[in-house]
Amino acid sequence: MRKLLLMDKYHISLHGGLCAEEGEAVQRTCPPIKPTAPILRPDKPWESRQLNWVSMRVEDGLYRVWYEAFDLDSTHDCECRLCYAESRDGEHWEKPNLGICDYHGSKENNIVIDNNVVGGLGIHGHSIFVDPNAPAEARYRCVFVGIIKHPSGVDGMLDVMSFAYSPDGIRWTHGLPELPNDFLHYPITPFGSDTQCSVFWDPDYKKYVGYFRTWLHTGARSIARSETSDLTSWPTPRTILTPDSTDPHLTDYYNNGATRYTSGGDTAYFLFYSPYDHETQKCWARVAISRDGVIFDRIDRRIFLDNDQPYDAGMIFVASGIHDIGNGECAMLYNAASWDHSTAEVTAADPGGAVMVKFVRDRIVGLETQTFYNFSTAGWVDPQNPEVYVNAIVRGRLRAALIRDDKFVPGYSPDDCEPLTGDLRDAKITWKGSAEETKDAVLKLYLEDGIIFSATVNHL
Repeated sequence: MRKLLLMDKYHISLHGGLCAEEGEAVQRTCPPIKPTAPILRPDKPWESRQLNWVSMRVEDGLYRVWYEAFDLDSTHDCECRLCYAESRDGEHWEKPNLGICDYHGSKENNIVIDNNVVGGLGIHGHSIFVDPNAPAEARYRCVFVGIIKHPSGVDGMLDVMSFAYSPDGIRWTHGLPELPNDFLHYPITPFGSDTQCSVFWDPDYKKYVGYFRTWLHTGARSIARSETSDLTSWPTPRTILTPDSTDPHLTDYYNNGATRYTSGGDTAYFLFYSPYDHETQKCWARVAISRDGVIFDRIDRRIFLDNDQPYDAGMIFVASGIHDIGNGECAMLYNAASWDHSTAEVTAADPGGAVMVKFVRDRIVGLETQTFYNFSTAGWVDPQNPEVYVNAIVRGRLRAALIRDDKFVPGYSPDDCEPLTGDLRDAKITWKGSAEETKDAVLKLYLEDGIIFSATVNHL
């Protein structure tokens, strides 16, 4: 079985005859339903100012979250502490006393990285991923921004990217096993990125890929990408997404939430980027999509996550990662702030926190028609044993046909198909026919008023 993510026309055949496209469809984002409250709130002394950037992994049924926390003594972005929380059900969370880092004379806390762990660089905008190429002691990698004195000797500080590694995500060591012991004097990267980065191993490229902040000549913040085979050597990132004329005047793009998503053998890349409107001082989240992780499409400019809850009324920053949590559902995490970007102190009644949203698998971006859209997939189906499953929200009806040599396979025309309607989660398509031939046939879907997210077929 092979899944076809129908977020664009990548898997749609453009052949003539019966296989040709008919009607119109547009790309549509499918915003998830938000919960009533964040999963994590600032309720510890070392979190007394606010919670910030978050990362999540789901491992063997255990939800694991790393988040940045600021206390009232913090004076700049890198004066935060990376903390850890976990849950068995995604609803009830524990901030365990780990005994690793000292806070005001006590190690009874859930802090895993502080300024001492990273040699005085500070930590901000972290990205945590599991490295399949690493030795056991460095299975977990953390990439973050720190600050150093300007190497030219002039007054001021310079942002640099730095690293930490861990065997378990709890006990961290500054640097990389591949770097020399004198890590602080090693040229870490030729760039800095003062927002949350997204770094992961991409098995298709067989490289480490990172998404960082860059700046246009106008000063506008934008999103850039870099890739490398060697974590100790990163090329300067190339800008891939910038504010344009459709954005409000004086808009920046803050964090990127870059995610590589796989489902049923198909792969897509998403940027859950946060436009920052200088007029309103708010940040929300939109979606850009890609098949290669380099060229991103943002045709649907509708807001994916809006500032419509008390806990996220000011700013929203989506974390990298879409996590399969079973039962046909996925989850994402984002950092929510009830105050806007102009507010230096958390003065709002709601302290914000880390928010988890859940949604049906694959339902991020789909193809929508309010009339009809008939299209052939680029995959093939075995008519001797046709298995086709669809993930769609159908307000009218959805049918399918099998086509060979520009003719309907007998018994597999649209009229032979049992029409489907409603909320379809991997719903099987059935026909009245029974073909004896084994030659491959083209699958054509007939959608009337609805949005389709994916189709799964039994042969390609």
